[in-house]
Amino acid sequence: MIYRTCFENRFSAASAATVFEPACIAQLIQVGLLRRQQAWLEFRAPPCPIPDFRITFGIKRLIMSFLLCGVGLSAYSRPDQVSIYAGAFDLLRDWHRTFEMGVEYKFAQSWSGPIHFLEFRPLLGIMANAQKSTYLYGGINFDLYPADWLVIAPGFALGWYHQAEGKNLGFPVEFRTSIEMSWQFPNSSRLGVRFYHLSNANFSSRNPGEESLVLIYDIPVKWRCICD
Repeated sequence: MIYRTCFENRFSAASAATVFEPACIAQLIQVGLLRRQQAWLEFRAPPCPIPDFRITFGIKRLIMSFLLCGVGLSAYSRPDQVSIYAGAFDLLRDWHRTFEMGVEYKFAQSWSGPIHFLEFRPLLGIMANAQKSTYLYGGINFDLYPADWLVIAPGFALGWYHQAEGKNLGFPVEFRTSIEMSWQFPNSSRLGVRFYHLSNANFSSRNPGEESLVLIYDIPVKWRCICD
């Protein structure tokens, strides 16, 4: 081949002029380019690291197991409660403002997962006022514990209202929304205040509603099984 002849002639003093011939120089350049191209094609980049999807899958499986199995409703260490309350019925209006009192039973339920400061308390209760109106209801409180001694409890209930000589609320079915703030003592009893609103949610054309502010005291109840 010509490039081999040129290469050999580079070391031959007798044919030194041949190396500098245009055809020979062009062939040497072509050989250099071919070798550079071959070296580039043979280059292999180091393999990219492949993420270990087994680890990711393991984390996902752990999270799903935690959510599906670790979080649920279960009986908690805090006891049930009997609540007694008294205060002002229809606080914001003079015409039907009167005294009211009531009693509730609150069942202790809680998250068994990561939210240890939240408790669900299903409840049943009855309220009566000095004008012989009564309200029989059931609902749920969401007990939040910003501190061991402080409880903030928004709640919701649905019940049946009997007017008697009291205020006409427009419909017998009434919804109660409430907020409660209490001091909790070491024995799980509580003393606090509750503000709540009664409304029929416009199921009737007449929906005056009413607001109450009461003082509430919660008494812990611990049940024991007596076996033979």
